[in-house]
Amino acid sequence: METGARTGLVTFKAVQQWAIENEDRLFEMVNGARMATIEMGQKAEGMIPVQVEYGLEDWTVDYDYASGDRGNPTLVPVTGRLLKKSVVLKERKRPYAYILEARSINAIEMLQNQDVLIEVLQEDTDIEIEAYRFLGVEFNAEYDHPAAVTVQLADETVTLTQTFPKGSYIIRTGQIMGRVAAHLLEPETNDSVVRWNAMDALIPGPPREGQGPSLCPIFKVMQPTPLPKKVLR
Repeated sequence: METGARTGLVTFKAVQQWAIENEDRLFEMVNGARMATIEMGQKAEGMIPVQVEYGLEDWTVDYDYASGDRGNPTLVPVTGRLLKKSVVLKERKRPYAYILEARSINAIEMLQNQDVLIEVLQEDTDIEIEAYRFLGVEFNAEYDHPAAVTVQLADETVTLTQTFPKGSYIIRTGQIMGRVAAHLLEPETNDSVVRWNAMDALIPGPPREGQGPSLCPIFKVMQPTPLPKKVLR
C-alpha cells in the first residue's frame, strides 16, 4: 500500500509539472476538444463508444518490476507494453439531442451533477426520434454497485414520430459537456443513468402478446431540429 501511494504521488507531481511547463499547449488542447465536441453535436456527427475494453499499447516501455520478498523486493528490469489502450467494442450514432420524460428526475439530477446543460420543452411538440428496443434487462451486484442495471438492446433502432408534452427534457450534444451527456444517456455504457438506477421506474417490462416492442425511455433526435425550449435553471 505504501509503495502504491508513493507511486501515485510521483505520478500526480509529474502530471502537474508537465501542465505548468506546457500551459499554452494544454489550454490549446482543452479548448480544441471543447470546440470539436460542440461542433460534432450541432451537426449530429460521429460515433459514441458504448462498450470499451483495455488493450496493449502499440509501443513498449522499460521499467523495474518488484518481485520476491515484500520487505526486501528484488527489482527486475522489464520491457513490455502497457495495458491501457482503449479498444472500442461497440459504437452508437451521435444524436443532435436526447429527450427524457418529465418524470426522469433522478436522471436529470445525475446530468446536473456533471454540469450538463438541460433544456425544457415549452409546448407539446411532434418530434421524429429514434429509440432502442429492449431485448433484456438484468440487475447484477458489482464491487461498488449492489444493483447495476445491464440492458440488452437491439442493434437496429426504431424510428417514429412522437408527441412530447410540454415539460419534457431536451439534452443537446452540441455543448461543452456533450461527450459526458452522451456517455450518461447511452444505456449501454458502464456509467449511464440506466446502469446507475436513475431510470428504474421508467424501464418497461417485457412486451405482452400482441403489443409492440418495449422501448427504452431515452429518445434520440438524430437531425438538427429547432424546438420550443428554454434552459432549465
